Amino acid sequence: GVQIEGVRIRHSSKSIANNYGVYLKEAGAKLVGCDISSSTGCAVGIEGGNTAFQNCTFSGAKNHGLAIYGDLFGSACSATVEDCTVTDNKGDGILVRDGANATVSNCTLRGNGGYGLHLVDGSARLASSSVAGNRSGSVAAELGANLELVGDKNVLDKPASRL
Repeated sequence: GVQIEGVRIRHSSKSIANNYGVYLKEAGAKLVGCDISSSTGCAVGIEGGNTAFQNCTFSGAKNHGLAIYGDLFGSACSATVEDCTVTDNKGDGILVRDGANATVSNCTLRGNGGYGLHLVDGSARLASSSVAGNRSGSVAAELGANLELVGDKNVLDKPASRL
């Protein structure tokens, strides 16, 4: 896989489809210390593959900060999000859907227009993270989504909800 470090990306595009600051498809990538935003879409979109984020910031996106999707053909998609800040996005902070899996640890998800962490037919482990001040709520799981709250160091300003 590829490792990307210390990059600052400010994205804007007239495109409607695949409108992401960074789009990773079937990638085995690791992003470290990156700061990513999109004034017209999601900061980061992932479809399939195994991706890791460490010490990154996803903020100010018109849509979601980080959108993690399972592959349309059923291939596994997993993301590890560690020591990251996901703030002030107009959609969800982190959206996990279509069979994707995420591990979110030591992160701050705050001030997003949707949920801090939103699972739609996907799964996530949340550990030692602060999820507060998001318009729709802290964490939501729907359509058979699976949420595991690990340990007792998560701070949620509203209880996790099943939709």
